[in-house]
Amino acid sequence: MDSDLLHTAIKATQAVAPVLRHFQAQPIEVFTKADHSPVTAADQAAHDLIYTFLSKTGYPIVSEEGAMEESPIAYPAFWLVDPLDGTKEFIKKSKEFTVNIAFIKHGVAIGGVIGIPMEGTIWVGSLDKGLHILTEDDVAHGVFEKKANIIQHERRKIVTSLSHPHPKITEFIAKERLQFPELEVVAAGSSLKFCQTAIGSNTIYPRFSPCMLWDVAAGDAILRAAGKKITQLSNGDPINYNAASWIVPPFIAE
Repeated sequence: MDSDLLHTAIKATQAVAPVLRHFQAQPIEVFTKADHSPVTAADQAAHDLIYTFLSKTGYPIVSEEGAMEESPIAYPAFWLVDPLDGTKEFIKKSKEFTVNIAFIKHGVAIGGVIGIPMEGTIWVGSLDKGLHILTEDDVAHGVFEKKANIIQHERRKIVTSLSHPHPKITEFIAKERLQFPELEVVAAGSSLKFCQTAIGSNTIYPRFSPCMLWDVAAGDAILRAAGKKITQLSNGDPINYNAASWIVPPFIAE
C-alpha cells in the first residue's frame, strides 16, 4: 500500500482520538438509526474529521455513517471507515471502542489502521509493510513504523465478542476444549478482538453474530499484516469487500 495513503489514515486516526475522548467524558445523548443500532454525536464528529483527511487522497470514502446509501461493489479502490467502532461500549463509558480505517483494492483490505483512543495507540497493518503499533506521540513526531512483536502463547486462546454474544459460540468453545483442554477464553469489544488475535500466537476469533464490512475491514488488514487471515466458516473463502451485500457472513480469524 502506498505510504502516503497509509500515513494519511494514521494521521486521521491520531486526530480523531482526542475528539472521542472528549465526547465520552461528557453526558452522551443516544439516538437510534434506521437499523435500530445506537449512534451518538461522537460518531458523526469522528466521521466528519476523518473525511477531511481522507478526501484529500482522491479516493471514494465509504463510512458507516451513510454507507447504506452506497453499494460495496461501486469502487475498485476506496476507503472503508467505521469512525467509532463499539458504540455500545462507548455509551457505557467503557474503554473498548476503536477507530477503523481500511483501504480496499479489488475487494481486498490491503491496508488498515485501528486506533484505540483510550490507550493512545494506533495499530497499522499493510501487506507490504507488516504490522506496526504506534503511540499517538509517535505520530506527532513523524514516526510511522514501529514493528510489532507476536506474543507467544503456549495455550490456545479464543477471543469472543463483548457486546454481541451468540449461542453457537458456546458449542464452538466446547469443541475446542476437546482438543485444547487448557483453552483460554476472553471477551473484548470492538476491533480489539482483531488486534488481540493478530498479536497473539495460537489465538483465534470466531464470529457467528451478524456484522458489517466496515466492522471487519481494518481488522482484516491488521491480521493479514501479521500473517493471519479471516475466512468464512461456510466455505473457507476470504471476505470480499466488493460483495453484493454489506453483511459479513460468519467467519473465523486465525
